[in-house]
Amino acid sequence: MMLLILGCTTLQTMERMLPSGPVLGPRELERFDGVVPSPAAYSGGPVVEVPIFPLQSFGIYYGVDVVLISEHPDWDMHEYARLDTPEGPVWMAKDADRQLVQTVVADLDGIDRWAAEAAVPRQAGVVEVEDRSAGRVTDLTLRYTNTNGEPVEVEVRARMPRRPPGKRNGSTMGHSKGAVAAVLDLERFGHGGRAKMTIDGEDVAIKRLLGFYKMQFLLQQAQGGFSQASYRVSGTAEALHIDRPVTTPWPTAASEDWSVSTEAGLTLLRHDSGYTAQTCALSEGGLVWAEVAQHGRDEPIFRVSFVPALPDVRRPFEGVVSSDFRMDINGEEGHGTGRVEVQWVDDAVVLEVLPSAPWWLESRPMRSDVRYPGDGSAVVEVRMAETPQ
Repeated sequence: MMLLILGCTTLQTMERMLPSGPVLGPRELERFDGVVPSPAAYSGGPVVEVPIFPLQSFGIYYGVDVVLISEHPDWDMHEYARLDTPEGPVWMAKDADRQLVQTVVADLDGIDRWAAEAAVPRQAGVVEVEDRSAGRVTDLTLRYTNTNGEPVEVEVRARMPRRPPGKRNGSTMGHSKGAVAAVLDLERFGHGGRAKMTIDGEDVAIKRLLGFYKMQFLLQQAQGGFSQASYRVSGTAEALHIDRPVTTPWPTAASEDWSVSTEAGLTLLRHDSGYTAQTCALSEGGLVWAEVAQHGRDEPIFRVSFVPALPDVRRPFEGVVSSDFRMDINGEEGHGTGRVEVQWVDDAVVLEVLPSAPWWLESRPMRSDVRYPGDGSAVVEVRMAETPQ
């Protein structure tokens, strides 16, 4: 009986890891195609001149992504991802500990400034890669030092699938739950191949479910969603400036100049880091949509749309104003949904982000607090919230 229970539990674990389809159907998607003004009943003018986006989006695409789940007592998952940048490929090693906190190691100058909108832990370090790949065969040796100071060597040989999987809405599997509320697009999703790993000179076995299903995967995937954030918005109605972070310590730090323009009745806030480009669209001061693009990719990596638009958080209003949101990832529509509830609490605006589907997004509510220190700027801080019961 105990063996049967363990088997059922393992199968349930596997089922929760498998991708699903979109969470919104065609009619539900159509709701988000137009611009619906916020119903907020404002009782005053803006308390600051500078336009504000009160939630932080992020997006990233990996041309090759190797995922290994090991039997090591200190580590849960190991991920080796290739980013195709304008300067050439950059490899990242991402190890998740037993608390599912994932830290990025990459050989990048100023790694704290790189993709600062994705405030995940990171550490500068050499990731040495021998890439013998050809065609659809990925054949790699990677060497680096993990965040515990241990040398790691990984050898992988696997074949990338020719076609996308039937279901592309991938699970985050519990990782980075303290940093992001994310959805995935599994553009390619393969299982199997060969993998060898040593950590600190010791062989490390790859985990097997039910004794035979080896937990190693080869993917091409996009990730995007809302990120924890800490930034100050200053400037004017014509140009804004972002300083990250306000709170320390923080995994990222950056100073960003954003342009402000008007197109088709929307105010567009834009920033291009040289690798990713963020755009936020406002209607009457309220956020309608936000997207993140990546250089070399035709489709935006991530886009979130709000219906109705979020209220203008610079202007006072009474009560709670609610908006629904839709998340698209890598051109795949409706991979996530939920609502945002906005209200003034004392002298600050509080946004409660309440995802509803899929389950891995629902488990990551967030809260954004927008405060006005009185110097013409705004301070935005976004944190993970308690999971609703």
